[in-house]
Amino acid sequence: MSGRVVIAQSDTKSVHILANLFTDRGDNPQSVNAPQELPPLLTQDRPALLVIDLHLVVNGWQNTLQQISKQFPETKILFTSSFPDPLLETQIKERYQNPIILRQPFTRTELEQILQTFTTPPAPQRSSQATTKPKVRIPVRIKITLPYILLALILAMAAAYVVSQVVLDTIEERFTNQLIEAGKLTNDWMVQEEDRLLETLRLVAHTRGLPAALVEADAEELRQQVLPVAINYQEEAVHLLDMQGTSVLSLHHRQGANLEAYDASRGDTIFSRWDFVQPVLNQESSGGLDKYAGLARAPWGHYLYVTGPIVDDQGQQVGVVL
Repeated sequence: MSGRVVIAQSDTKSVHILANLFTDRGDNPQSVNAPQELPPLLTQDRPALLVIDLHLVVNGWQNTLQQISKQFPETKILFTSSFPDPLLETQIKERYQNPIILRQPFTRTELEQILQTFTTPPAPQRSSQATTKPKVRIPVRIKITLPYILLALILAMAAAYVVSQVVLDTIEERFTNQLIEAGKLTNDWMVQEEDRLLETLRLVAHTRGLPAALVEADAEELRQQVLPVAINYQEEAVHLLDMQGTSVLSLHHRQGANLEAYDASRGDTIFSRWDFVQPVLNQESSGGLDKYAGLARAPWGHYLYVTGPIVDDQGQQVGVVL
């Protein structure tokens, strides 16, 4: 299979790797960042293949993929996965018939093998005409002993099955109990971690002079006010956003470095697409609560974030803190 390829991935690194692999094959790859960009491309020049990240399917791409499957059945869909996610892969297999998944690390050999499955023709059916075979005479001794041998094999297989079921039931019960215990410990840790992050969030949001510096987009002033808090509480990442969801200041702790080693940046717009940030940007509250928590997959890593509003002295929201 060769021709035009459309690539939709949740991170730019995967886009570059896949684009290079398809370019080396002589294909014409093109990337998209949002589901609404895909239908116009299909209408203009239908690609032979759509390469999409599994995690995008549950983040707004589901309806677009269903529309593509109905209107453009000749366009093949190849799913990719940047890390193991058995639950998500099971959901994809339930929604799509015989989905093909390419897992990282992406290599030329594995890609060629997977693409070969799209182009391999069905195996020819065997002729229905029976071949005449000569009759074989079976000795009487074999006719007598063969039923007893088969009976012994059946009994042995039945015994092995019963024993294996007992052992498997015991192992499964232990495994289930361990999963339940691990789930309880994980829930307890999540609650404690959210409480800790909320404490840091309130301290940053109520820092004197921070709302004014955020309105003026003074990144240096914001860094001087927020960096000591991030160091003292050993936070891995702190982001200050304007009301459009654009980062005015982002602090990321360098892994393995000293406590005060933080990298500062600004201008990222990825936050406005996160489900737990949108309610804060829209100034929504649930039961009087205006702070939200969520897991995010970003180019700089996977993080548990807590987000809340930043208000000025008049009580007007001027931004968001993560």
